[in-house]
Amino acid sequence: MKRFFKIVLGIFLAIFLLLLLIPVFFKDKIRDKIVSEFDKNTEATLFFDVDKFGLSLIKNFPDFTVSLGDFGIIGKGVFEGDTLASVENLEAQINLKEVLFGDAITIKGVNLETPDITIIVLEDGTANYDIMKASAEVSETAETESEGSMSFGINSFSISNGAFIYFDQSTQVFTQLNGINISGKGDFAEDIFDLISEGKVDEATFTYDGTEYVTNKSITMDLVMSMDLPNMKFTFKENEFLINEFPLAANGSFTMFDDAYGMDLSFSSPSSEFKKIFSLIPGAYTESFDDVKAAGNVSFSGMVKGRYSETEMPAFNLTLNIDDASVQYPDLPEAINNIQLALNVDNPNGVIENTVIDLKKMHVDFGKNPFDARLKVANLKDYPIDADMKGTLNLKDLNSMLPIEGLILDGILTLNAKANGKYDSIQSIIPTLDITMNLKDGLIQSTEFPIPLEKINVMAEVLNPTGKMNDTKINVSNMDFMMDGQPFQAKLMLQNPDNFEWDATAKGTIDLEKIFKIYPMEGVQASGIITADLSSKGRMSDIENERYQNLDTKGALNVKNLVYADEAMGKTFKVASANTTFDKSSINLNELNGSAGETNFSATGKIENYLGFALNEGKLKGNLNATADVLNVNEWMTESEDEVVDENGEPMEVVRIPENVEFNMNASVNKVMYNKLELKEVKSGLVVKDGKVALDNANMKTLNGTVGLQGSYDSKPEKPLFAFGFKVQEISIPQSFQSIEMIQKLAPIAERMQGLLSTDFSMAGALGADMMPDYSTLTGSGVLQLLQASLDQDSKIVTGLTSLTKLQKLSTTTLDKVKMSAEIKEGRLFVKPFDVKLGDYKTTIAGSTGIDGSIDYTLAMDVQAGQIGTQLNSLVSQITGSSAATSSTVRLNIGMSGTYAKPEFGLRGVGNGDGTDMKSAVTASVKAKVDDKKEEAKQEVEAMVEQAKDSASLVLDAKKTELKSKADSLLKAQKDSVALKLAGKLGVKQDTTDQKLEEAKKKAESVLKGLLKKKKGNGGNEE
Repeated sequence: MKRFFKIVLGIFLAIFLLLLLIPVFFKDKIRDKIVSEFDKNTEATLFFDVDKFGLSLIKNFPDFTVSLGDFGIIGKGVFEGDTLASVENLEAQINLKEVLFGDAITIKGVNLETPDITIIVLEDGTANYDIMKASAEVSETAETESEGSMSFGINSFSISNGAFIYFDQSTQVFTQLNGINISGKGDFAEDIFDLISEGKVDEATFTYDGTEYVTNKSITMDLVMSMDLPNMKFTFKENEFLINEFPLAANGSFTMFDDAYGMDLSFSSPSSEFKKIFSLIPGAYTESFDDVKAAGNVSFSGMVKGRYSETEMPAFNLTLNIDDASVQYPDLPEAINNIQLALNVDNPNGVIENTVIDLKKMHVDFGKNPFDARLKVANLKDYPIDADMKGTLNLKDLNSMLPIEGLILDGILTLNAKANGKYDSIQSIIPTLDITMNLKDGLIQSTEFPIPLEKINVMAEVLNPTGKMNDTKINVSNMDFMMDGQPFQAKLMLQNPDNFEWDATAKGTIDLEKIFKIYPMEGVQASGIITADLSSKGRMSDIENERYQNLDTKGALNVKNLVYADEAMGKTFKVASANTTFDKSSINLNELNGSAGETNFSATGKIENYLGFALNEGKLKGNLNATADVLNVNEWMTESEDEVVDENGEPMEVVRIPENVEFNMNASVNKVMYNKLELKEVKSGLVVKDGKVALDNANMKTLNGTVGLQGSYDSKPEKPLFAFGFKVQEISIPQSFQSIEMIQKLAPIAERMQGLLSTDFSMAGALGADMMPDYSTLTGSGVLQLLQASLDQDSKIVTGLTSLTKLQKLSTTTLDKVKMSAEIKEGRLFVKPFDVKLGDYKTTIAGSTGIDGSIDYTLAMDVQAGQIGTQLNSLVSQITGSSAATSSTVRLNIGMSGTYAKPEFGLRGVGNGDGTDMKSAVTASVKAKVDDKKEEAKQEVEAMVEQAKDSASLVLDAKKTELKSKADSLLKAQKDSVALKLAGKLGVKQDTTDQKLEEAKKKAESVLKGLLKKKKGNGGNEE
């Protein structure tokens, strides 16, 4: 028996060991198959953690279980770099037999842990899920594959803790699901099968065309759906959904066509309990919902039938009835009773304009205060409306019926509203209106703030007896309240929209801190005391025609200790004190002291056309005198979706000047910070007009010098334009390089320079999103002067010149009182010739620097002939064709190219100290010597010819031959002597000029032969 158990135990151990080892042998095969199949069929990028790739036979024996950790898919095209899906852990079941003995692998089950899927469809229909390769391409790839393929025969799936987003910009449909926990089964290998699934979504949100119809609702489902995959038709069979606690059942089918969705669906609620539908009300479905007491009957049904696409809408209908319902929240003493509602929304043919909204009745009893309403909109084309609403609410009773957290209410609110008629903006027709609203002895108090807004009394009405838009009148005949003993009272009357007439008054004191504690605004904090005594009466036509004398406007507005902070802007604004008075046409700013961001400022002045600006988009005009301690321009760079980002990685946008603001300003700022530049004692006249800012006679101190500035900034173009003239006196060159990007790009040599710079320069161009120049648009010209400047001896320019010339006195380079003319165009700074001393050598420099860092300069350096080394002498000889200098001073034309970071030097030409070209000088000298000898020989020949006229022809020929030989010998001797002297002066060896001398000799011989032939010819004639 023991032996038997040992054998059985050994078999089990062997099988277990085999189960552990088989996955090891096939792990790489399956991993490679997953990658190859994905690459073969898609154009997206697959990623997963190789260390978290696993293969097991034990978990789902006899099938393999493949697991991929940190798995995901990255999109293609316009979605390149965006994650389409990520999964913390993916498990798939595959057939053991296919892995061991076959090439094809079938996936039988999939489990997703913490998947996060985002589906986006752009306005043009481009979808991020469209990652499959074209069919022909896939077929071609499949034919070339030597291995088998992978197929999906899924019969089960599960999702745990998933998240899903669908946003279709073309249809403005947005859906977000969080906390997805769903499992299901079905034979996906078949074309037609039943999908059985169940699960829950913790939070679901659905938005259409900007309107949120479902907000953070939980959805529980248990359904059987028939899946017709060839026709992409999905039919609801047995199913039940819970939205929060509201049950819903669906019948019918949903079909996905190539260009539309087909719907033939009906839905209804199998339950008639009011409490179930009450769970859908925002704020009602909380942890204490089970303790809510509710009664009453509900019926709900609807249908959707037809095609939905960019051009089509299905017909739809929704009916909701509530009868004799009531609800009472836990821990509150009173119930809301007698809830009645009958609503029908119907569209019979899919034409959205034919939608009918019919709220036949709505009735609610808030304690002893009934509220009734009805509304019918016959279509959505000209909106025929018939509405009636009336009721009285004791706001104090609401505290005992509704869970209004943080607020205490009191007062009697009465509302009566009637509307009847059509709306047509073209014909200026609106429904007739008779709306009155009164609040008496109102009170609003925050539980977190002890001081209430009390004694609130409001009397308001909106009237239009004829349906003509011009007969509309809005009248707030009284609005007053008191806070902490400080009263405030206001009135407002508006009528005749075509030519608005108004009559408004406001008098009292408002404590913003107390107001914001009662009415908090998310992300906004405010405090301060505003005291007003204002009145205004007039017509819009008087503003449009600037007849300000017809406007009865007067009063005063004072502000103390105002603080306004907005998280969205990231800035805090403070007004320590402001004193303003109003008249018919202007606001007199008698005093303004405050801060904005890092800037403390004060101002006085006058603001005109404020009513036209506020009411009619007119221009706000004014004159201001302003002073400030610090203005940090960098902090006002606004955010956008632009690609340019600031030092914190936040996107930046150019500063836009409002086009409807026209101001003349005298400004004085102690310090201005712009990018890395710091300006001090800035004084300037500014003119703001038509989206432009013009600087007039601006002066400032910066970089240890002074700057005068005049010009303009135009923010209207997409890329704002600037044009400025600079008068700079003795600014620091090193500091300029560190602070001004333009100098870094166009004058990189300044990095290795000391000294001062003065300039009179004009410049124009466009600005990018970072408020820096777009150098491709930059133009400019002017004169630059260097004072007490020097170039570091370890500068790459100095070391490069020394390396080429072998000159030892270049290390001390002083550039004092050096003037140069420069021009900016085509992305380069061009410098016209100017003289400097590089060490002991006078040098003329000219050339250009590009914004790409390239340089192209010529340095004409005058050097004593005896100081030229052997290496440079060889270069001179190659260029001039001679090793002899014709002057005691040699001008080396040295080229400097490449980039400033990596300059390249070479000898471009050689001249004499007087500026003449050395090669031409050498050639001319040799030619002159040859010509002299030719003339001597000619004269001697002519004399001898005269003496031998009577001689015999044979004697004459002999003499000519003898004289010719003598002339040739003499000429050769003279030319060799000249050449040797020139070579000696240049330090060039004799053999380096042999070829050139030989060429000159042959040319001289040729000329002499011609001369002799001519004489011979003449002699023949004489004979």
